[in-house]
Amino acid sequence: MKETVNEKPCKKHEDDIKEAEVRHKEWAQIMASLKETVNEKPCKKHEDDIRESKALNKELAQVMASLKETVNEKPCKKHEDDIKEAEVRHKEWAQITASLKETVNEKPCKKHEDDIKEAEVRHKEWAQIMASLKETVNEKPCKKHEDGISELKLLHSELKLLHKELLQTVTSTNEIVKQQPCKKHEDDIRESKALHKELLQAKVDNLPCKKHEDDIRESKAFHKELLQTKVDNLPCKKHGYDIEEVKQIGESTIEMLVYIKNWVMKRDPDMIDTLAQKASPLKMTPLGELFLEVSSAKKAVDNHLDYLIGELEKTKPRKPYDVDENSASVLSENTGGEIFDDIKQYLYESPDIITLIDPESKKEQEIKLSMHLVIRLMGIYLRDKYFERHPDIK
Repeated sequence: MKETVNEKPCKKHEDDIKEAEVRHKEWAQIMASLKETVNEKPCKKHEDDIRESKALNKELAQVMASLKETVNEKPCKKHEDDIKEAEVRHKEWAQITASLKETVNEKPCKKHEDDIKEAEVRHKEWAQIMASLKETVNEKPCKKHEDGISELKLLHSELKLLHKELLQTVTSTNEIVKQQPCKKHEDDIRESKALHKELLQAKVDNLPCKKHEDDIRESKAFHKELLQTKVDNLPCKKHGYDIEEVKQIGESTIEMLVYIKNWVMKRDPDMIDTLAQKASPLKMTPLGELFLEVSSAKKAVDNHLDYLIGELEKTKPRKPYDVDENSASVLSENTGGEIFDDIKQYLYESPDIITLIDPESKKEQEIKLSMHLVIRLMGIYLRDKYFERHPDIK
């Protein structure tokens, strides 16, 4: 409002000031003319007229000065408080209106839509009235404007009552919105959901239709036949030769690695004489049996004995030599399985060289730990267990 009151007076006051200035000029001319027509010392009658004219002129000047002072850039304290109060209430009302718009649905029902429209219309009217009030309020209104201000105050009181009613309407509307959907609409929504669910279920139960069911059955049969044809023809002739060749290379490579591993284990100087006696076949010493027990290798063979003997039987050994060779091979092929979990843990937690007391000599013996050492001792133990089940080979 402070920005809307210019330094220049409003149109109405401007006309009053112009009229006062015209009258002031006329009185000045009359006075000048009067001074010319009278003597240097006017007579008693003219002297009274001049004094009266001066008083009137002075009064007019004061009125004009007062009128200019009444048009001020800033409103009086009383009106300033009223304006601030009006601005605060206007802001609160705008926030409530914004809150009301946020709390209702994107598309409110007919009743709420009418309430919102009515509230918006009242808000616009109130804003226009407030804007008009800001323009008409002066710091020191003249007598003539005091009546208009009284009317405005009365209107302002009515606006307060209207604002109160609007607040009550908004509060009531918010409570209604919070309770949405109302009982009637809630029943309609529930009924609609039930009907929709029933219709959907009916459509789902009837799927697929007769025509599509035959198409699907025919498609499945064709797909199954096509898939079976492709599977029966796998691998193709070209890839079949390649796969067979790769298998042969892989098997020969594994056999070669196992052979090299067994050859290394047989010639391990840390094992011969200490853990196994030089004999044909090799036999474990009492120290070797103790190490087999300590390293959990004996327990591993015993827990998986049926499986290991089954794998050994698949190699179809004909002679004791075959059993001796293939025992270590079978164990080597299973180092990645759970059979060796406890053994790996023991090797991981133990130092590279351990010391055990030889049960036979009662002396301390150093043993250099390695996986192939454990496998070789397990192979001897597995070989002996195999001979127990197959005495015909032994």
